[in-house]
Amino acid sequence: MMLYLPTHFLTNTKRKEVLEYKKRNSKQCDYISEDFTITIKVVDDFKLELSRIIRNDYDSKIDLTVLRKKKVDWTNCDNAKVNNVKRKIKAVMNGIDDNDEDYIDIVNTYMESYVIGIELMEKLRKDQVDLYEQIIGLETTYKRRVEIKTKTNTDSSINQKLFTEILDEFQNVLEKEFPYLPSASIGELKDDMISSWLADCSMQFRSR
Repeated sequence: MMLYLPTHFLTNTKRKEVLEYKKRNSKQCDYISEDFTITIKVVDDFKLELSRIIRNDYDSKIDLTVLRKKKVDWTNCDNAKVNNVKRKIKAVMNGIDDNDEDYIDIVNTYMESYVIGIELMEKLRKDQVDLYEQIIGLETTYKRRVEIKTKTNTDSSINQKLFTEILDEFQNVLEKEFPYLPSASIGELKDDMISSWLADCSMQFRSR
């Protein structure tokens, strides 16, 4: 038989207390074995259970796409951020013309995501501290990998391939890290993080 108790109990002392109590109340405690052990459990031992609790809670209460449902105006963003996004998207799209509709749409999408991402992270920082810290920790680690991966690429002809690989890989990382979030929220996180890397110079692509 194993008895699970909080970590502030000292196992040897508590075991003696239980055995002494059993001796005084043998009929009441006849189910307790003489050689029972006490195992101290810590939070890491309950990762699966905690994940299920968090998933059940977040699925019904958190929709990370909620800010996407309102009109986003990014025209007042810092020009340096906007120019960074435009320059890198153009490099990924092989120096496409500024007036190309697809290019304009992609820039608009990532600038909207950049604005939404800032607001979303501030909201999570206030309302869901644990989730916020988990996202920040992952983003910081993965951002370094992206920075190294893109800055060490000297072949501009594979910019689009490299960018797509980063998108797919980061999607997989997010899905593994946050299995309790719905796919739409995973997609929102991905777009918001990628847009911040485009705007803040973590992600670099050489132009032809």
